[in-house]
Amino acid sequence: NAINHVDLVLHKTSPADIDFKTTGATTIFSTPAGLAFIPMGWGIYLTSVSGFLTVPVYNLGTNAAAYDNYGDNLIIFPFDTSNTGSITTTSEASANTGDYIPPSTDFKINITAGATGTTVTGRVFIYGFYVPDN
Repeated sequence: NAINHVDLVLHKTSPADIDFKTTGATTIFSTPAGLAFIPMGWGIYLTSVSGFLTVPVYNLGTNAAAYDNYGDNLIIFPFDTSNTGSITTTSEASANTGDYIPPSTDFKINITAGATGTTVTGRVFIYGFYVPDN
């Protein structure tokens, strides 16, 4: 199975702000039919932080219901009000980047322990590339 072309995607960004205080899974993006996505890394863009007390813990993945096959028990670091409006790095000690996400598959963030604070919102971005699934 030859790869005829590779489309580089600098990032895929969650379509709306994510409330990092609320636990549960949110779709970041879905791979299109016929194309697989190979993630190379990710981060968090904090849009609003106030009254911050504790960091959220989250998973990334495609496997329901934990969504943890690309990273589990991740934290945002550093994380404080001074990071609002900037890209914040993530802890990738258990990250499984470089793996293949099949076509027509949802990639999700699953917040397993919500942040505490008045407001803690942001967007997830993932960068990598698409390859044909043939």
